[in-house]
Amino acid sequence: MNSMQAELDAASTSVPIQLGGINQAGVGEAFAESFGSATTLPYLQDTSSVDVYASWGASKDDLFIVGPDGLFAGYYDLGVSSLDNQATYDAIKQALIDLANSP
Repeated sequence: MNSMQAELDAASTSVPIQLGGINQAGVGEAFAESFGSATTLPYLQDTSSVDVYASWGASKDDLFIVGPDGLFAGYYDLGVSSLDNQATYDAIKQALIDLANSP
């Protein structure tokens, strides 16, 4: 994801694109620490009181796209087709660029 963020930073878009992550509540700090050392991207720690995972119907390896207006704009299940698949990588990157350039 760090390399995609760099590519998105270099793309010409109407609004900036920021990738990030959410650590599921109850997963534990060990995962958060390991994830944090593997990326420069921001991530949030979900809590049982907010429970983003449940409210969004999320599971491990889900990618939700949120537009500049803060509304849901797309979904990819990276457990089915990971970012290691070039076609998936390219499709997600283009979807983000298209959204950032939409009126």
